[in-house]
Amino acid sequence: MRPAYERRHAGEFKADAIAALRAQYELICAFEDRIDVAEHLRRAGLPVFLYGAGQQAAAEALELLGVDEQELLPDSAPGEAGERGMAG
Repeated sequence: MRPAYERRHAGEFKADAIAALRAQYELICAFEDRIDVAEHLRRAGLPVFLYGAGQQAAAEALELLGVDEQELLPDSAPGEAGERGMAG
């Protein structure tokens, strides 16, 4: 996806790529497997769904911390967590 000379963090690169794409397209969300990159994209204003190892790692981290995912989703109703990509 990125040119060979590009050495920035993947999240920084993708956030800039998203900004360029928004000039031509209406982007509604992204799918990402790395939590650190997903955080960059979210800070850029794009909803992100974690999948694969990222989804599993996020679910495990919440479990270890004793955090109920619903506490992190202020506008969600019970049962919607899986639709947001973090339940697993």
